[in-house]
Amino acid sequence: RRVKIKCKWWVSFKCKLTDLNIVNLEASITRKEKSVLAGKKNWILGAHPEKTIDVLKAYKVDGVLLGNNHTYDYGVDEISFALKKYFDSGLVSIGAGVNENEAQRPLVVDLKIGKASKRVYVFSGYAYNAYEATNYNCYATSEAPGVNNITSDRVLNLISEIKEQDDLAYIIISPHWGKNYHWATSMQREWANKFIKAGADIVVGHGAHMLQEVETVSGRPVIYSLGNFVFNSNGEYRKRSAPPFSLLFQLKASQDDDQIKLAFDLTPIFCANHECGFQPRPASAEETAFLSERLGYNLNSYSLYT
Repeated sequence: RRVKIKCKWWVSFKCKLTDLNIVNLEASITRKEKSVLAGKKNWILGAHPEKTIDVLKAYKVDGVLLGNNHTYDYGVDEISFALKKYFDSGLVSIGAGVNENEAQRPLVVDLKIGKASKRVYVFSGYAYNAYEATNYNCYATSEAPGVNNITSDRVLNLISEIKEQDDLAYIIISPHWGKNYHWATSMQREWANKFIKAGADIVVGHGAHMLQEVETVSGRPVIYSLGNFVFNSNGEYRKRSAPPFSLLFQLKASQDDDQIKLAFDLTPIFCANHECGFQPRPASAEETAFLSERLGYNLNSYSLYT
């Protein structure tokens, strides 16, 4: 059954009546040939604005998460340029802004099936990194552009405020965090607990470049890291003895009497780019069984949350 989706972003706009596809875009779209952080930051990822947006739209991407450690690779001043480009092209962008308030604003999606409705909030942000905050001024402030510091009391308060106003709201927290090619850290677990305690319904993380554990915290699901999709891993999986798989996250809505029920689906993919040529493929049945055992979660089943 077709689901009517209405989105609200910094200004209202209409979404096409199909799935809403969102990706973590780990690069800065920029006009500049050279980054102001050249020689200061080890990995600088830049992308051509028009070509990047054209590719995203060609692959039916509707929005980008910018709360990560590469959105500011060409300087925080270039973030304002990128935000306008995304807006003008009709792409939703969250997790970065011209100031702190804008960077912290979630995407709001109104789901409607028949007479049933539910409001979904999606928060994007980069976990606080003291070195990058000091050396790159990457986090948005009251007066300067940057990315959203998602591990902050301000975000916890926003989550709580939303749930106080609408206890049926469904809140998704999507933090960029973790140690590269390692399993979940104590910091991730600490903040997953804080997000859930504040009122979040699910945590869907990324940033470690590999999939991480899937757990339940106070009855709510936490996917610590989805891993990579199309990203140059340079043979790191083999070098670090990490599983060369990642996860695609899909949230599905269905009607149950006068309510909307939500189910999430995790699809495992093989993404060692030196072996698959930057063409991730679905994991085989044998690979899926191995991952289910390693993660402690049955990847062949749905988990329902209202």
